[in-house]
Amino acid sequence: MQPGELESIFNAGLTVFPIYQTTGDEASYFSYEQGESDAQAAYDAARSYGFKRGTTIYFAVDFDALGYHITNNIIPYFQGVNELMNFYKVGVYGPRNVGITVSENGLATTSFVAGLSTGFSGNLGYPLPDNWAFDQISTISIGSGEGYISIDNNIKSGRDNGSSSFVEDNPNPVDDSLDQLGRISLVGMQYTRAFISDEDELIPKSNLLVTQYYRKDRYSGGFWELVSGPITDDFVTYANENPNINDEFIDLIDPVTGLTVGIEHTMATLSAELYNDIPIITDRVTDFAGWTGDLVTVIKDVHEHQDEYDGDWYECAKDYIGTSTKESFFSFDDLAGDVDAMNIGKNLREKTDSTIYNEFVSYYHSNQVHNRFSTFFELRFNSDEKLLYEQAEMYLIGSTPDIAGMREILVNSYEVPDFTNDRGKQVARAFTDVILEIDKYFLEGFE
Repeated sequence: MQPGELESIFNAGLTVFPIYQTTGDEASYFSYEQGESDAQAAYDAARSYGFKRGTTIYFAVDFDALGYHITNNIIPYFQGVNELMNFYKVGVYGPRNVGITVSENGLATTSFVAGLSTGFSGNLGYPLPDNWAFDQISTISIGSGEGYISIDNNIKSGRDNGSSSFVEDNPNPVDDSLDQLGRISLVGMQYTRAFISDEDELIPKSNLLVTQYYRKDRYSGGFWELVSGPITDDFVTYANENPNINDEFIDLIDPVTGLTVGIEHTMATLSAELYNDIPIITDRVTDFAGWTGDLVTVIKDVHEHQDEYDGDWYECAKDYIGTSTKESFFSFDDLAGDVDAMNIGKNLREKTDSTIYNEFVSYYHSNQVHNRFSTFFELRFNSDEKLLYEQAEMYLIGSTPDIAGMREILVNSYEVPDFTNDRGKQVARAFTDVILEIDKYFLEGFE
């Protein structure tokens, strides 16, 4: 595809159906790993050309695939494609039997039938796939002289009309960060597959490794090893050696507010969500890795700036929790990262066959991100204002050994100054009110 070619096609009122193919002309090409690799390459190419989210990309099976080829090679290949392909729809190009089988396994939304290959056994005696979108029926010649060309004559069902326009820029400001996450997630799957044969453990383990990779520079050792586990150094080395992985992380740009949400902070909290799986312990540990940890450390800001508020810790805390205008240990960046990590963590625990990349894309490209605070309020506090305050108070001044012990580790790690129980209660009330106000703002401001 040459520069400007797509624009010329669209300006002429024509449409385009993207097909991904390198070779794909023999069974040995197709495997789960090749499917993952091709999905990433197809995604990168389609994004660079500006194809919109939801466009169907047809992955080519360009040989006479027999039944055992489909079972042993083609199906695993399309499973690999689907593992990483979320932004675009997956289609299958090939003989009728390939389209039928791949689609019946839920691995393709539509089929592009290679009907011109009349000698393929996969086209003999088989009906068109129920989801066929295009069918090659003949080759025709058009033009004359230097403009003479032969082209395939295709018919279409209307299930997919192709693309008639493109976007020149990313349609969502968060996509640069998600693109990077997709590459890291792919490397995580490749690394994990070499050590784990149990398919049920493969994706959850890979997801955890991805969060560890994001933690490596700022959230390792000490407190973070306690709440999120140790970092697998071998995977860090493996990922760093991959030429597709950039050294510098790309932060998320919140599609709702346009504000930055730190990807490393989000992943550190999510790492605790995925590392701990005992319900009561999980809540407390992950709270300290997320919103509770930030609530404790914002005490530093309140202690430092209290005189600007005539010693009113409530008003000072209310200004520094969730702020987007002040330097704070609990800025909107931190709060949104904590909330998103908890929400995405719940999705990943419920869908153990889903990659961290797929869940991030689904979250940030849907209403989930618009409803982030109401979801958090419901998931963690049952939408109960009283419980929200009680939990915040408990973490700040509670005296049970587990809570006091974790708070002391955090206080010592971040040099948080001492504070009285009364002042702790004021900060807990400020946090409660901020959550309720932000939740209301998101619900009313973005409906």
